[in-house]
Amino acid sequence: MKLLKITSFILMLLTSNQIMGQCKSIKLALKALNNSNIDSTMASLKIAETLIKENSLETVSDKCMAKYYYTKAASHLMTGQREDSLDIKIDYFNVSKQHYEKYLGLNKATDLDEIVNSNLESLAIEYSNVGVEYYDQKNYELGLKFMQKGIALKRQHHPGKIKSTDIFNALVCAKMLGDYNQADAYSDSLLSEEGVTKDNKVRYIGQKIEVLIASRKSQEALRWIDSLSVINPNDPNVKLAELQIYLDQEMNEKALIVLNELTQGIKNRQDLWVIKGQLHYQKNQEDLSVKSFSNALMLNDENYSALYGLGVIYVNKGNRHIQKMKESNGQDQLEHEEQIKIEFGVAIGYLMKILDIKPNDINSLHALKKIYHSLADASNEKLIDERINQLKS
Repeated sequence: MKLLKITSFILMLLTSNQIMGQCKSIKLALKALNNSNIDSTMASLKIAETLIKENSLETVSDKCMAKYYYTKAASHLMTGQREDSLDIKIDYFNVSKQHYEKYLGLNKATDLDEIVNSNLESLAIEYSNVGVEYYDQKNYELGLKFMQKGIALKRQHHPGKIKSTDIFNALVCAKMLGDYNQADAYSDSLLSEEGVTKDNKVRYIGQKIEVLIASRKSQEALRWIDSLSVINPNDPNVKLAELQIYLDQEMNEKALIVLNELTQGIKNRQDLWVIKGQLHYQKNQEDLSVKSFSNALMLNDENYSALYGLGVIYVNKGNRHIQKMKESNGQDQLEHEEQIKIEFGVAIGYLMKILDIKPNDINSLHALKKIYHSLADASNEKLIDERINQLKS
């Protein structure tokens, strides 16, 4: 009547069979994984997980658990790679990362170590790629998060495999997000790399300058512009960056010097001529302003800023003749009166051109109303006034 012993023997047999079942299921899952049969892999893993849950981890050897963690991690990595949905993809990658870490947590050398290390690099790359996809969607916050996750995973397991592309992508994403301190740190990291090519150095310094300008560190940006000028003296982007700093700092004299250089070398940038025209206007250099705006119109005869700038200049000219007419008499008065009609006529031409392009441009309508009022042209003033009132209603 030694039933307890028999019972004990039976329990031991059952436990042994269950352990064998767990390991067998894990082996089947691993075999299916090696054959790229993900469905069979997942099915075998579920059986193994059920058996493990019914017992405890202590009943499973480290060797079996290592295979289980690896198979679970690898199958989720492979499945995530095949997913189109970013959310689902990320869920699979996170499960993969969790089980690779559990594998490493066993701290037991196995014949899977090499492939686990290789897959961790692949997982890091996948996280970085997710970041790029978010960046393409203009979701810069999540973009940077996953780029950094990829970099961190490489730094932990493969520090020598961090590529300049990884850092550069994170730099650009951080810049777009407005995290200028982080972006600047990435630019410094890139510039500190050994063996940076000239082309890449130009790219990295260019990004650093953009970051410094955006974070309003103008003096530091100018120092880097000087460095870039030495490396690549003929690059117009260097002058454009310098121009942006001078404009931001309202250093108009220096901005005009740079604009003179730029407009001599770059023939197709209407925006540069517009800026030049605006700066000359601020300095009361009307003739130079007219010439600059006219050059912009030669490139694009519908450039709003150039048309409006010329309209304003000729309105001002007409107003000055009104003032002089009031202070004069006789022939001088008649000459000023004639000039008023000429100057206002030119202004009307530019402003009407704007209304052909933008019929509801309120600034041009108000300017025309004042012109017609000054010319005592009541009918046209009324027509313009009606258009203004229609916009208000």
